[in-house]
This record gives sequence, structure tokens and C-alpha cells, in this order.
Amino acid sequence: MRTVFMYAKNDLETLIRTYLEKIRLVYCESDISV
Repeated sequence: MRTVFMYAKNDLETLIRTYLEKIRLVYCESDISV
């Protein structure tokens, strides 16, 4: 049970990281265009 929870937590963290990276890329692109 604990291992499954840790796996889910790890998956959530990676998901958030990829989401933040996408937002960062969008901001960078908008800054370059402006």
C-alpha cells in the first residue's frame, strides 16, 4: 500500500514538473515575441 502511494506521489510530482515547464516555455516564447 505504501509503495503504491509513493509511486502515485512520484507520478504527481513529475506531472506538476512537466506542467510548470510547459508554462515556462510559453512565457519564454511570449517574451521573445514581445
